[in-house]
Amino acid sequence: MTQPPEQDRIRRLMQENLYVKGQVFELEQRLKKFSQAAEGASTDTAIMRVLKGKDTRLEEAERQLEEKQSVIAQTSAELDRRSAELHLWMDSMRLYTEIFENEPAAIIGLNVEGNVILFNRAAGAAFGDKFRATLRHPIESVDFSGFDPATPRLAREAIARRQLVQNLVRVRDRRISTSVFPMITAKELNGVLIKIAVVTEK
Repeated sequence: MTQPPEQDRIRRLMQENLYVKGQVFELEQRLKKFSQAAEGASTDTAIMRVLKGKDTRLEEAERQLEEKQSVIAQTSAELDRRSAELHLWMDSMRLYTEIFENEPAAIIGLNVEGNVILFNRAAGAAFGDKFRATLRHPIESVDFSGFDPATPRLAREAIARRQLVQNLVRVRDRRISTSVFPMITAKELNGVLIKIAVVTEK
């Protein structure tokens, strides 16, 4: 399974971190040896000046190590933030799915071409077993004779106008309410939802 880019970046940075730590350790050991030699010849200040020059590499390595650790910390924080957002999004999707499936009214989703792309349990029960065959087919392929026969026209109108379209009709002993909601995000029409509900039934 491919690792997310953030995790792969953290792994790479941690490997670089270990490499830099190794360099720091090696330089510290060399500095320790020079220091011991300097203690044995404390009167020779020239040796100490040489050691200070060697210490420049150690300081540079430590600076690089701090930079790597900072990048790792920032990347880890960003990964945690995105993970939290992902969990929130997944929880929201589960909630929306539960609401959609448990809605007592029949709901049918269409794309911008007017083709059926989804429906809930109530729609499946209302239109029967053959309704599943209408998936990816135009809304006109659905038999609305037991509900509002004008539903396909209402759906096309809502898509064209990008506005809510509603209608209330009486079919035999039932009053049927049909609402077509445009689904718009970032000013772009993604499709419509048709909601069909029995208002009263004698």
